[in-house]
Amino acid sequence: MQEGTQGKAESRLVGLAFVGGILTASVIAFAFFVFLGSRIGFQTIWEKTGVSFTGAVLDMPDELIDELTALNAVIGNAGNPTGAKKHDTIVSRPDDELGWVLRPNVEIDGYQLRARDPVNLDPPVLYLKSGSRMSEALSKYIDENARVSYTYNVDGDGHRRTFPEVASEQKILMVGDSGLFGVGVNDEETIASNLQNLVGASRRVVNAGVGGYGGDQAFAVARMLSDREDFDILVYVGHHNDFYELSHIANPEKARTIIANFESLKDRFPGGIVVALLSYLEYTGADVLRAHGWQRDRIEAADRLRAEFPTISAAAGFPFVDWTDIAEEIRQQEGTIFSPWALYVDHAHLSARGNRLFAERIYAAFPN
Repeated sequence: MQEGTQGKAESRLVGLAFVGGILTASVIAFAFFVFLGSRIGFQTIWEKTGVSFTGAVLDMPDELIDELTALNAVIGNAGNPTGAKKHDTIVSRPDDELGWVLRPNVEIDGYQLRARDPVNLDPPVLYLKSGSRMSEALSKYIDENARVSYTYNVDGDGHRRTFPEVASEQKILMVGDSGLFGVGVNDEETIASNLQNLVGASRRVVNAGVGGYGGDQAFAVARMLSDREDFDILVYVGHHNDFYELSHIANPEKARTIIANFESLKDRFPGGIVVALLSYLEYTGADVLRAHGWQRDRIEAADRLRAEFPTISAAAGFPFVDWTDIAEEIRQQEGTIFSPWALYVDHAHLSARGNRLFAERIYAAFPN
């Protein structure tokens, strides 16, 4: 009887030790998660691991999510609640050479939705095919929760439409990512459309920007399109993340490699090549954001990139346009630390006004 009691006691001790071990491991894992999040940002962890808590950012009833799923809608920045396939959606389709491209001949309505969590600079976005039939409940939800709304039109070549439409044989090719594509603004408000207004009918501006593209993909687009047709000028618009290494740190050496690739295309663009660098609000608005923005190491890396980019571009013979300089000029002119915020629709993409200012500076950099 005593041996049985002793055995039970030992079993309980083993069980307690097991539970204690699990609790200790959990505390260590949680502490590591908090430390890592404080160093590189919790949004970075979501992006890198695919982990996201939809309820923390998007307050939407399940029945509306079911309806949007049936409409093949895409909800970004919220954990993909409609289960949209990556790069195979109403917006984009897979491509063997580039990874993905824009789906041609589509019209998409976009809505930037209210975020449930505070200080969200990259809020949920909803994409629906234009003209989709919605229930009264869904229509009401969008009316009440859409902070910004806009429409995308993609032509038969898979390019965002540029307005006003011009039929000139002389063409300007623009390549880049979502910043060039124009997330958050209508077709006539993109960088490309603003540039088209500036150049007039003498040359047609082609917006070949695609969301999510890096510098290597932008170069591949420029090479492929210039294989098939003639262009006068090439404009490459890159974000800081085109040059990221691990932990979202911009690396000037990666910029050298990408610019060297574009340099190999110089003979294809007799009017020249212009390079433009678009900065995030976390960088241009760092003095306001503080703890809600980038960590110091990311800001210092962006400083180095901006410091070296003019030299990198000049060595290749490319005029260089730095968006941060424009944002700082507006801050000084308007005398408010919040002025850069009005130049963005979210943390990464420019507003209609921001796109106009950027296009004006790009146009001013064109070789004579």
